[in-house]
Amino acid sequence: MSPVECMVLGLLYQGCKYGHEIDKVVTERHMRIWSKLTRASMYQALTRIEEKGWAKTTVEKDGNFPERKMYMLTDAGEEALKAMLYEGLASSEYIEFKISIYISFIYVLPPQEAIEQLTKRLKARIELMNTLPSLTDEDDKRIGKKANHRLIKGYYQLEIEWLKSLLVELKDNLQEGDHHED
Repeated sequence: MSPVECMVLGLLYQGCKYGHEIDKVVTERHMRIWSKLTRASMYQALTRIEEKGWAKTTVEKDGNFPERKMYMLTDAGEEALKAMLYEGLASSEYIEFKISIYISFIYVLPPQEAIEQLTKRLKARIELMNTLPSLTDEDDKRIGKKANHRLIKGYYQLEIEWLKSLLVELKDNLQEGDHHED
């Protein structure tokens, strides 16, 4: 299952018809905050979706504008989307915490340098939290958007609290002269 294909199929299901339109919706919904979707991966997914028969395409010309490809979800595409949703919603995937790799070897850095790097990460997370849009009354009716918003906001808030706690601990250890191995 390709998460990118699932996202693109889902947006086609919702009525998007053009690559540019899909990209615009992804940007408006801040979907890149919680996914690895890029313009390139989106267009590659559109090509694969068409090749698999999950969408049919027509080329449209409107006045002096360049031709554009219009995508229409097929019955097979809707079935593929449903299969991906069944698999994805029931999956027992493990979340990958890449930061844990670096934290495991934090003792390699001098304590002050580790503190500086973690402070940069903390500032970046706080900035990200400040860019997350608030839910509107209309969004409040959309269970998927509301659920994603709570998950993402909750995760980053938890990471911010964890980073603050870790920084306090590192600073305390630095003052006490402790080494921060493990």
